[in-house]
Amino acid sequence: MRTHQQMLDEIEVRKALGLPRIELTPEERRRAFGDDQWADRDPDARVKQMVVRMQAGLPMSQADRREARRYLREAA
Repeated sequence: MRTHQQMLDEIEVRKALGLPRIELTPEERRRAFGDDQWADRDPDARVKQMVVRMQAGLPMSQADRREARRYLREAA
């Protein structure tokens, strides 16, 4: 993966030679636009944590309890 300075240098070289613009690699695109590990995360992590909270008897909003119960029904 190129560093920021390497990318700037490549842009200047391409501009001087009249070449087309650079294309970012998928890794560079993820890094440039936010969390680079976002795709590797569990999409249900928040709901799973709410299930743990509900089972521990911790205070939760009615909507969170409803969502946790729905997740348990659908996961079973």
